[in-house]
Amino acid sequence: MAGTSALVWVLLGGCVVALGVCVVGGLAVVVRGKVEIARINAGAAGKPRKS
Repeated sequence: MAGTSALVWVLLGGCVVALGVCVVGGLAVVVRGKVEIARINAGAAGKPRKS
């Protein structure tokens, strides 16, 4: 029984880690996309912002 429960915990841990990676990756993509859109909008307005 100990072996099977350990395997279950390893699988659960792997799923949690995978979900965390997916969430972080998705947030990074969304943030990057918003930054690109803002940059394009600033360029289209003809007023490049200097930060």
